[in-house]
Amino acid sequence: MRQVLHGESSKQSHLGAGEIWVDKTDVERLAKKIHVQREIFLSRYVKSYSRKPGYWLLRNTNGTQDCIFLRGTECIVNDAKPLQCRTYPYWPELMDPEAWKAERSDMCEGIDHEEAPEIDIEKAALQLQASTEFFARRDGLL
Repeated sequence: MRQVLHGESSKQSHLGAGEIWVDKTDVERLAKKIHVQREIFLSRYVKSYSRKPGYWLLRNTNGTQDCIFLRGTECIVNDAKPLQCRTYPYWPELMDPEAWKAERSDMCEGIDHEEAPEIDIEKAALQLQASTEFFARRDGLL
């Protein structure tokens, strides 16, 4: 990982193809944000099947792979978005230099953008740790 990373504070969660996992904490925060009860949130906003007890996949917008909370290029739950979105792009699978390069060119133009502010390396490390722990818990490794 580079000493100083550049990034752009995106108004959106991870755009494009991909799955957004949520846990109980995410569900409670998101339900509160959109003013619905937890049970209603689970029935409307997550996929009905998950092999990971206590973890759910957010639904996509009909006919697309866009997050259900994406409107144009803006995340309508930005201040309550799931941990997976909040820690992007500091995910374990993106720490490989080739994966990072592909993500930068294909998914997030803000990564290493010349006009983007410098990212605090300690903050990036904390985000990587949080995302690593989230996926380890989801996968039963913690």
